[in-house]
Amino acid sequence: MTERRESPYVWVSWITRLLAGEAHCEWTAWFRSHHMQYEKKPGTFDFAKWNAEHAQMVRERATALAKDGFSVGIEDQNKFNLKGNSGAVLGGKPDIIAVRASDVLVVDCKTGQPRGADYFQVLVYMLALPLCRPQYKGLALSGRVDYREHAVEIAPDELSQDTAGRIWGLVERIVGDGELSRVPSADECTFCDITRYDCPERSDEASDSVQGEGLAPF
Repeated sequence: MTERRESPYVWVSWITRLLAGEAHCEWTAWFRSHHMQYEKKPGTFDFAKWNAEHAQMVRERATALAKDGFSVGIEDQNKFNLKGNSGAVLGGKPDIIAVRASDVLVVDCKTGQPRGADYFQVLVYMLALPLCRPQYKGLALSGRVDYREHAVEIAPDELSQDTAGRIWGLVERIVGDGELSRVPSADECTFCDITRYDCPERSDEASDSVQGEGLAPF
């Protein structure tokens, strides 16, 4: 049964597709931020397989960084909860944080196809960590998204003031009291676990695109 949270809570991955422009329904993140114990749509994703592959990838990357002289923390060692002035919390768990002298590298490992959301996930980590981990305050954090066959490096200056402003602006909207507008579509709703019980407007059709034949001058 759906319950209202005592105070809003946002997990980083709930907002990264919105930041990347790969999703547009801010209501989904707003609902998750303000509610818990909601009925979830059954999925077909094989979490057991993903967990095993992801864990192996993290171990391999962490081992390589340790050989390069980094002090490495993985998974739950890196979990954070950043509390804002409103009492809302932004939570996350970087796969790897590697430290060597004053160099801090934040790494997230991805077993799937590259997405813009992956890049923004690391940027949010780079923004939040110095605010909740005193040892990183004042340091320029670098980032990296590791895929199976390649990596995307993220320089400290890619976390610009404009980008930070976009991130905080989105989080502020998500944790606000006012319910945000739904933007249902077949593509987004397919990957959303919120059922019609809480979102009567969700689209379960294979495609909502408008079809026209023989009407255009080409």
